[in-house]
Amino acid sequence: MINNPNRPLRVFLCHASNDKPIARALYKRLIANGIDVWFDEEKLLPGQYWRDEIPRAVLDSDAVVICLSKNSVSKEGYLQKEIKAALDAADEKPENTIYLIPVKLEECEVPYRLRSWQWVNLFFDGNNFDESSYSKLLRSLETRAKAVGAAVSVAVQNTSVNEIKKPDENKTLNEDLSLNMKQAILQPEMKEPTPKIYEHNKRLTQNREKEVNLISQKPQNIVSKNIATKPTGQFSPQNKTSDKVEDKRDSKPTTLKVLDIVSVLLLAVSTYLALIYAPEEATMGQVQRVFYFHIATAWVGMLGFLAAAVAGIVYLRTQNPKWDIIEVAAVEISLVFFFITIVLGSIWARPVWNTWWTWDPRLTTAAITELIYIAYFMLREGIEDPDRRARFGAVYALVGSLSVPITFFSIRLFRTIHPVVIGSADPSATGTFDMTGGMQVAFFFALFAFTVIFIDLFWNRIRMGNLAAKVEQLKLKVMR
Repeated sequence: MINNPNRPLRVFLCHASNDKPIARALYKRLIANGIDVWFDEEKLLPGQYWRDEIPRAVLDSDAVVICLSKNSVSKEGYLQKEIKAALDAADEKPENTIYLIPVKLEECEVPYRLRSWQWVNLFFDGNNFDESSYSKLLRSLETRAKAVGAAVSVAVQNTSVNEIKKPDENKTLNEDLSLNMKQAILQPEMKEPTPKIYEHNKRLTQNREKEVNLISQKPQNIVSKNIATKPTGQFSPQNKTSDKVEDKRDSKPTTLKVLDIVSVLLLAVSTYLALIYAPEEATMGQVQRVFYFHIATAWVGMLGFLAAAVAGIVYLRTQNPKWDIIEVAAVEISLVFFFITIVLGSIWARPVWNTWWTWDPRLTTAAITELIYIAYFMLREGIEDPDRRARFGAVYALVGSLSVPITFFSIRLFRTIHPVVIGSADPSATGTFDMTGGMQVAFFFALFAFTVIFIDLFWNRIRMGNLAAKVEQLKLKVMR
């Protein structure tokens, strides 16, 4: 790129269509500072093929400002291609080059692939941007301008976006740009700061020192909403009341605490009914008592796998990360319960079938289901990008759930020696028995108890997932 100190810095403004009003305001501010901003609704001409023009504009720009919001982070479509084009261009830049500048227009999670670049919180109140944050953005663009030999004007003072002269619709795009640049250049360049600006800068410096001191003394306050959203010029330490509110929100709900206790009591009662209350089966003897927990764990295991499939479908529709957390929780808990099912089945099979394992259709399909969901976690861990990992997990959980009905109906579809307790069994099945009244009580209570236990563990695991996500965000903020 040819250095020409007389040319303005070229900046590509990447944004979601839903953020167009704020992006337009940022475009006006940057234009007023003598920056040549590529903004689609201003630069694209009628008849141009925008799918070619936009990537070309990214490559021709000296810097790319990526506007981040809840809309842009979760939005699929051409915006992601713009970001990818900018990332590809950034890979070709020398090390320590300021080229990509993520700008958060509101509190949102920065996409994983952009977290390597320092971002700025450029919040918009409907009339003005936070001036201290805008100054940071402008300093970055000045640094980039010096590196490429371009010019950036910093003479424009605190000006409302609404006060910036709007380009005349009858003028050409080049005339509009010249008009706005002239508006910036005609401002007198100040060699010495006025007393008002001096006091403003002094106050900003003091506030930054307070912020650094507070963070070093109380790191946990970084997650506080007030620190995350208040402009630097209006910073104030988090008070004790909001700290208590934050702690209360993260503490375990009372309902969940009660559910923990109920789950333990139900497990104890179910154990008593299975091992003591239920009568001994005439043919198999004491080993038949394994059946009550074997069926109950299989039930909640399959229930969780189906719940993961539903969560995956919802995630694919909404792109909301909370559904990925729910999906992972369901698979993780069900994987444990299904493993217990297989182990208990082997314990039962040894005295009844005279073997720990046989490649019966039910046992084989159950083992395949367990291996499918073990592979689910192994493959997820191999994907670094959280968004891609969540999408992969959702599709995998949906496809993997097909093994659940196959496993359930295998004893009814294929010739098998596995017993069928409810319904008609294959004549070759070994271990079939009729339940008495006491056995039915133990059986259905075990189903109920393990369903409650599953819900309890599921809820706790979702909370752990949410807390882990908060910890990751805290780590990123501390690293910044």
